[in-house]
Amino acid sequence: FDVLSTSMVLFVFVRHGQTEYNAGGRYQGHVDSKLTKEGLQQALLVGQRLKQSKPMQALYSSDLGRCKSTADAIVKGAFGLKN
Repeated sequence: FDVLSTSMVLFVFVRHGQTEYNAGGRYQGHVDSKLTKEGLQQALLVGQRLKQSKPMQALYSSDLGRCKSTADAIVKGAFGLKN
């Protein structure tokens, strides 16, 4: 078994973009709060940055709206795709 000859999988974990609750200093827990304009921009920039690295094979997200919105914006930033 040669560790160096095996293919490696890279996992990238990204927290959701800034939300209205984050901006207001409020704790949100599992309560959903929409992304701010800054939060959407943060996610777009993450997508653009990921586009410059290894090709993305998959993207998984929580079912919370703030997480799905972040994932959508990452895909848009990385691939120019629309929802």
